[in-house]
Amino acid sequence: MLLIWILFFTSIIGYGIYWLFFDWSRCKQDLIAYTVKAYVSDAGATTFNTVLGELILTSFSRSHLHLS
Repeated sequence: MLLIWILFFTSIIGYGIYWLFFDWSRCKQDLIAYTVKAYVSDAGATTFNTVLGELILTSFSRSHLHLS
């Protein structure tokens, strides 16, 4: 009986994680666009080259999207 309860709660938690992170059908039908900008930074002779990243979120609906 304990094994059945453990499996039940594990499946509930597993479905909750799936619904929260991987189920795209619950999202609105809006187009979400991301722009990623990457820069190489060299601060001088005593430091290593570093890659800096910037994530820019641009969100707009399909009704505002005009392709020509």
